[in-house]
Amino acid sequence: ADKRITYEIQLTNSHGERKTIEKNIAPNGCDILKLSDLIKETGLTDQEGFYTVWIFSSKAHLYAQHILWRKSNNTIAVEHLYAGKFGL
Repeated sequence: ADKRITYEIQLTNSHGERKTIEKNIAPNGCDILKLSDLIKETGLTDQEGFYTVWIFSSKAHLYAQHILWRKSNNTIAVEHLYAGKFGL
């Protein structure tokens, strides 16, 4: 039996426009997502470049982190995401 877990990604731009994507992940699995890929997949654009990303799952506890990479000086920061509607 397939034990993959479905989770939802909501991408919102600075104008409040929102797009949703559903993804699947294996139990104890890992999924790496790039904001640029989510923007391409949803077609959601923002001239200012401001986006909010929410990750939801009603079936599992997801531990999410985000990695920030500033290209101008190659600075990298890794931080956790805050719990959304159903928890991360």
